[in-house]
Formats: sequence, structure tokens, C-alpha cells
Amino acid sequence: MSGYWVVLAFVVACWSAAYLGTRAVARWLDEALDGPELAGALRGLRRVGYAVVTAAVLAGWRVVDGDAVVADALTAAGTTAVLGSASTVASVRAAAVVVALGGVWLGGVLAVALATVSYRRRAREYDLTHRFVVRWLLSRGGGSVAVVGVAVLVVSTVPPGVPRLAAVLALAAGTMLVLPYTLAVALRARPATSAERRVVADVLPDDVTLRVVDDRTRIGPAFAAGTPPGPEYVFVTAAVFDVCTDAGVRAVVAHEVAHHRHRHVAVRFGAVVAGVLPVLAAVEFGLDLPAWGVLVSVPYVLAVAWVFRRTEFTADAAAARAVGADALVAAFDALVEQRLVLTGTTRMTSLFAVHPTIEARKRRLVAFSR
Repeated sequence: MSGYWVVLAFVVACWSAAYLGTRAVARWLDEALDGPELAGALRGLRRVGYAVVTAAVLAGWRVVDGDAVVADALTAAGTTAVLGSASTVASVRAAAVVVALGGVWLGGVLAVALATVSYRRRAREYDLTHRFVVRWLLSRGGGSVAVVGVAVLVVSTVPPGVPRLAAVLALAAGTMLVLPYTLAVALRARPATSAERRVVADVLPDDVTLRVVDDRTRIGPAFAAGTPPGPEYVFVTAAVFDVCTDAGVRAVVAHEVAHHRHRHVAVRFGAVVAGVLPVLAAVEFGLDLPAWGVLVSVPYVLAVAWVFRRTEFTADAAAARAVGADALVAAFDALVEQRLVLTGTTRMTSLFAVHPTIEARKRRLVAFSR
């Protein structure tokens, strides 16, 4: 069997196993749980499924030698003859491998998501179709894979060592700066209506742009994106305007604006880069990563999660000062009731969570209001 057919068989097996396995577990959860508990369990199932798919794709790709198959396909297509220089050929091959590997991974992620659609529809009581999930994941995931492929193509043409590390950092920083624009397209976010802008006029500065996101994306009620010198956006799910009072909506938006005012987006970016950059440097300079590096990664991840949670508490306090703690607490209650925010977590998972639990946030807000 040729390499092409081996890879094809691997892809079909990976996608089929992801779909059938996830669907079987989702059916069992649907019989055992209901309502918010089922919604939370299905969210956890998808995350586990995505992790398993990622590990399986990376391991399987090496077993079937997917890199060699992609290189052979480019050679058969005459790409190497057209490109000329060896460095250019190597760059194109690296980018092609990333895109091909990303495509296989995206298909597995899509299989996991599709396997849970009917159960999620019942658990969270909102209109979710298979077509929407496909469009949503392809627009978001497909775009991400393409961006990474282009980044690999660009970075691999830069001389190795410090220049290449600098190029990686520049690309990462540039991506963060333009992220509000790309998210607005990927999420099909629309400009706020005049009525929506009036509700939040007193907490939304002129230099921060408000965009409203389709409810079905379920990316969370709201989030901030962008940092100077780029644009600063606040994305709010449309349902927030429907389920929260005007004071609650203002509190949610004030929370996200606080992320911008306290430069939390840049702080979070820096926290991630601080851990990733040494690893990239070690790989770039051909250094062997010590065995204890794996152990160090655990406290690093815990520290980054802690930083993220601190920024959430800081933004909550800022929103409480701007609108009132009671307004934000009421917004949390409304979002939980409508299952726009899911509750329930273990102590272990909360240590790795980038958002504090709703219960912890409400306790601090109640104390703040006293």
C-alpha cells in the first residue's frame, strides 16, 4: 500500500474513532445527567476529545510518516522544480506539512464537536445545528491552520538562531495586535446597534469598539481582545443583552473594558511567552531539554492560570466600582440560569482554570460591596 493510502486510512480511522467514541460517551452522559450538569459534562467531554485527537494525530502522523508523504506529493506536483533554491523548497515543505497536519487535526476536532451537537442542543436549550458547527469550526479552525502555515513559511526563511526567534516573537505580537479584526470576521460579529450602544454608553470609552457575537458560538458571554498600538475590542454575546438587565449588561462590558485599561491582554500574552520562549530557544539552538523540564512545566502552567484568574478578579472589582457589585452578581446569576456560563468544578481543575469559578467571584463581589 502506497504512502498516500496509508495516510488516508489513518485519517479515516482517526475521524471515525473520534466521532463514534465521543458519541457513545455523550449518549451515556445524556442518560445519566440533565440540564446544567449535562451541559458541563459535554463541555468537558469535548475538551478531552480535542486533547485525545491532538495526541492521536501527532502520534499517528509520525507512525505513517506523514511528512514524507507531503514531501512526495509536492515533488510529484513539480513544486520543487519550480521553487528553485533548497531553502525555499524546505520552507514550502514545512508549511505544507503544517497545513496538512492541521487539516487532519481539524477534521478530528470537527468529528468530536459534531458527535455532541444533538445532546448539547437539549442540554443548553438553544438552536444549534450541524451546519452551523461545521461553518463555525471551519471558519475559526481553518483560518488558524492557514495562519500557522503562513507563519511557518515566513519563519523558516529567516536565518536560524536569534533572527528566527525574533521573527517568531514579531509574528506572535503582530497576530495579537490584529486579533480583534480576525476575530470579528471569524466570529461573524456585528457592530452594536444604536440601542445596544446607548445601554453601555457610560462604561464604553470611545477608543474601545463593541462587537456583538452570535449566541450559537458559545465562546462565553464576553471577552476583550487587542492591545495598543493596535485596536481594542470588546466582544459580547447577543444573549447578554436579552437575559441581563441594563445594569447587568453595563457591568459585563465594564469588566471587559477594565481588561483593556489594566493592560491585561498584554500581561497574559507576556505570561505565556515567558514560558514558551525558553523552549523555542532550546529547540532553535539544538539544546537538549532536561528531563526535569516536564516537571517545571506543571508549576509554570499553574502560575499562568493564577495570573489569568487574578486579572479576572481585578476586572470584577473595576466593574463593581463603575456600576456596582450587585449589578455584576445579578448578571452572573442571569447568565448561569440561561446556561451561558457553566458552573461546577473540582479543586484540581480549578487550579488549572484561567477563569475563577462564579462562586468565588461572587464571594469577592459581596465582600467588596460591604
